[in-house]
Amino acid sequence: MRKIFSCVLCLFLTHPLCFGQADKTGTIVGSVDGIPFKVVRGFLIVFQGRIGSHSGLNFVLDTGTTHSTVNRKLAQTMRLPLRSAEVFAFDRSVPIESGVFPDVQFGPIHVTDVSMLVADLAHVWDFLDGVDAIIGSDLLSLSNFSIDYDEQKLFFSTVQNGPPSVKPHPVAMILELRVQDCPVNLLVDTGIEGIVLFEDRLRSRIPQLQTEGNMDGILIGQSHAKQAILPRVRLGARTVDLRVLLLKGPHGDALPGLDGYWGTTSFKAHRIDFNFATNKLSWQQ
Repeated sequence: MRKIFSCVLCLFLTHPLCFGQADKTGTIVGSVDGIPFKVVRGFLIVFQGRIGSHSGLNFVLDTGTTHSTVNRKLAQTMRLPLRSAEVFAFDRSVPIESGVFPDVQFGPIHVTDVSMLVADLAHVWDFLDGVDAIIGSDLLSLSNFSIDYDEQKLFFSTVQNGPPSVKPHPVAMILELRVQDCPVNLLVDTGIEGIVLFEDRLRSRIPQLQTEGNMDGILIGQSHAKQAILPRVRLGARTVDLRVLLLKGPHGDALPGLDGYWGTTSFKAHRIDFNFATNKLSWQQ
């Protein structure tokens, strides 16, 4: 039997870089058939879309990225002017560029004059080789959507009579856990595998944090993390021993109120629903 769980959606705002404009009717039409996707490396959701006149592009769906990013090779092919920018990636700031793209479309979502980041994606993550763009929460939040892992399809809901322009509104789903009776907020992230916690933030709030296992080291991108098991973690009505990666957190006020990332494959769900209208996340197991 599949059980449905829900958690509260919180707004997680960063400096907005992206804006868009809906089509002339201001209407986003839903797709009954859904958008097919492939799961790469066991967790990455890859589907196809269009940027400008370039169709059949490989997009990665990444709810953990607030600003959508285009591969530099594609931006150079389109001969767009670029400007300098900076983003935060796990525990470090990364210099990057951004540009305004004429239009972006995936399934029923179609926006024009979109400012997106530009980077050599394969250089940032080696498994992004062959990916043309990462679609983040700035564009994903324009419509409620569902990830159906059984059918391997994305379903976007219908939004009628929408406004003619879409203002910057990067958001993220925040999942609250209780780790040894202390609340912990994790960003729900389709772009990572497993569960990543910021160890320094966790230990500052839970000085007597208990872990199990050998705390073996592992490399995530260019960052070092420890593998561990946290006993007595409460998610909804369940209490489990949770296998996680512990990573040094961001400096200063970067990612305020955030204690890490929850990779969506950790739900082991048949379907995950992102509902921005009701501010809720639900999943079916």
